[in-house]
Amino acid sequence: MIDWLVRKTTDWLISKNVVAADDKDIYEYAMYCTLISYIPILYIVVVSALFGWFGKFIFFWIPFVLIRKFSGGYHANSTEKCLLFSCTLLTICLIIVKNLYYSHFILLIGVIAAIGICVLSPVESVNKPLTKAEKKQYGMITIGIVCFMELLSCVFLHFKDYDVVMCMQLSIIMVFVFVGVESVLNIKKTTISSDSL
Repeated sequence: MIDWLVRKTTDWLISKNVVAADDKDIYEYAMYCTLISYIPILYIVVVSALFGWFGKFIFFWIPFVLIRKFSGGYHANSTEKCLLFSCTLLTICLIIVKNLYYSHFILLIGVIAAIGICVLSPVESVNKPLTKAEKKQYGMITIGIVCFMELLSCVFLHFKDYDVVMCMQLSIIMVFVFVGVESVLNIKKTTISSDSL
């Protein structure tokens, strides 16, 4: 579907002499990358607006994207799976956030998840390998972002904005799930490769 849309759009741009036919591959690739990056964002803006929770859900989305960028974790092995998984996960999280009430238990799980992210990150994926320098840099950035988000949660907690606190804690918990899943998969891969030697 996305490939078809990219090809049709690029062909239309060529027919209107907006881009040169020789540059078709470059424009298709650029358009494809742009669409893949913005589809989940557009999806969540529309769905959260329909739920009437866009303002609060931003407090889930921003920490999730910022931490996930540097923490690593599970990545799907195809674009289609990534989009489907992302949109499904975002819908589930939106439903949880919409129906979740403040709880000390969720706050505690969020803090434990934050510690887990700081200990395990960055976790590289087969689909996103990291150099030693990137691992060190991303680890420090992840710790900084997680600490900042937890501090920000404390500020919102102080002002009794429990919906924002729950959104931020759920975001941290979800990142921890991605980091944890990929950590387990990496351990299994290492064990399997060690056993085969």
